[in-house]
Amino acid sequence: MHANNKKYLLSSEFSDFTIMPQRSITTTLISKLFGIQYPLIQAPMAGIQKSAMAIAVSESGALGSLPCAMLTPEETRNEITTITKSCSKPYNVNFFCHQEPTPDWEKEEKWRRKLESKYYNEFQIKHNDEKSVVIGPNRTPFNEQIADILDEFKPPIVSFHFGLPPPELLSRVRRWNSKIISSATTVEEALWLESQGVDAIIAQGSEAGGHRGMFKTSDVSTQMGLFALLPQIVKSVKVPVIATGGIVDAATVAAAMKLGASGVQVGTAFMLCHEATTSKVHREALDDYKNHPYSTHTVIQNVLTGKPARGIVNRVVREMGPLSDEVPAFPRASHFLTALRAKAESMGSSDFSPIWSGQNASGCKPSKQRIKMGRRPARCYRWQKGKPYIKSRFCRGVPDPKIRIYDAGRKKADYTLFGSCVHLVSDEKEQITNEALEAARIAANKYMLKYANKDNFHLRIRVHPYHVLRINKMLSCAGADRLQTGMRGAFGKPLGTTARVEIGQILISIRTKDAFVKTACEALRRAKFKFPGRQKVLVSRKYGFTDYTPEQVAKLQANKEIISKGVHAKHISSRGSLQLWYQNKLVALTQKAETA
Repeated sequence: MHANNKKYLLSSEFSDFTIMPQRSITTTLISKLFGIQYPLIQAPMAGIQKSAMAIAVSESGALGSLPCAMLTPEETRNEITTITKSCSKPYNVNFFCHQEPTPDWEKEEKWRRKLESKYYNEFQIKHNDEKSVVIGPNRTPFNEQIADILDEFKPPIVSFHFGLPPPELLSRVRRWNSKIISSATTVEEALWLESQGVDAIIAQGSEAGGHRGMFKTSDVSTQMGLFALLPQIVKSVKVPVIATGGIVDAATVAAAMKLGASGVQVGTAFMLCHEATTSKVHREALDDYKNHPYSTHTVIQNVLTGKPARGIVNRVVREMGPLSDEVPAFPRASHFLTALRAKAESMGSSDFSPIWSGQNASGCKPSKQRIKMGRRPARCYRWQKGKPYIKSRFCRGVPDPKIRIYDAGRKKADYTLFGSCVHLVSDEKEQITNEALEAARIAANKYMLKYANKDNFHLRIRVHPYHVLRINKMLSCAGADRLQTGMRGAFGKPLGTTARVEIGQILISIRTKDAFVKTACEALRRAKFKFPGRQKVLVSRKYGFTDYTPEQVAKLQANKEIISKGVHAKHISSRGSLQLWYQNKLVALTQKAETA
């Protein structure tokens, strides 16, 4: 986004307008807080991705995340070093904050025997002594050793799962000026996180894949879907809220934003990307779930790790769970399945693997290969740079603008016929090409003709493409595509004309009858998709294209102080008493006669 677009101003001219619903993302609290272009966070997925995905996402303008819960301290240092060397954008490092469990040997022995009787013999697996099952370097909660490593990097964002670390560790993170975020699955957890001073809260709906971030309760029945949880958390806290769970495309992002989210976090949709380290059996299970959702489903279970987590149902979940009180504490439960998982995966089976997935896997697809041919940056067309260049006589060969018609519908109708007016207003400072204006005019006009008839509206394009757009050539050398700079102030080749618009400037207006206001709003909403950037659909409280409200027009008409001036109206103001004017005129003539 251009630097000029960082401010959002609304002209006082629009103080009488009502903002209509819009599909574009307008909330940018998270973008400003984290210094990213898009209010989107890639969910940290332990065991499924490392630094490659975090780098790719951050370089694309969103916030990439590195899951560190299953990394050794040395691996954590190496992965963060890779990110800092390869990426200049903000990134997030994520850690677990669970309590390290005290081994319950009796419970673990019962669980081991249950697995042995059911599966060990089938797969010819010999168990070790139960006391040799210890927590390895993976799934280690955030501690002093990890904090010492992070002290070298001072990451811009640090996120936590299962609550927050102890106050002394949290204070160290704050001393780095790092932004702190954590997950909440209930309103109670969100309020607690806010009281601890987090910068943002992740509202984790029950649709989300992977471990539930529960830390105030272990009762799974308290878990709500995102669209039930999100508005409650937004209403209860003052910090920005990030929505996660079932978000896979623009429609679900827009829905979350509409409910008050300042950003979104997406995980499942990234699992099939080539940067992900998702195992072969996991990829196959995801692909099968996405293409045949009726044949399988996801469920919140605890038999794989000891904590509630959502994943695709497999054999061990179906036969031992999904929820069981016999499972050892997190994360010790996962070690009892390690041998079974390795044996099954060697046979191409995911029967004992944690197949994490959200409920909505429709957006889970392999990433497209990057296009290697040079693409011209959008800033060449959109950014306003320097003074407008309008003198076409100095610039021969400028293509004629595509837009020739600026008014459509009943354009000569008197101002009294159409009392309502709807505007499409720019929400960014940018340039709009003449092709985009023509496409928007056609889209809006076609919709109005279909649903309102030609005699019931008047559409007008309010901006003119006067600026000559000149672009430099693209250079390509060994894949290093870049714009040619040449001499300072190089002229460039004329490409066409654009309209320069400001924040709050009207782009298209439609005056119509009261019965067709909703039709006009929908027509302008469709026209928005022809433009870059963001726009708003606003309903004016003025009478048609005039400067007066309906009440003012009625009063002026009653006093016969207003006359038609085409699509506008002219106010004839009173100039005093006519009798007094005649008296003054008579006195002036008398004085002139006496002087003569």
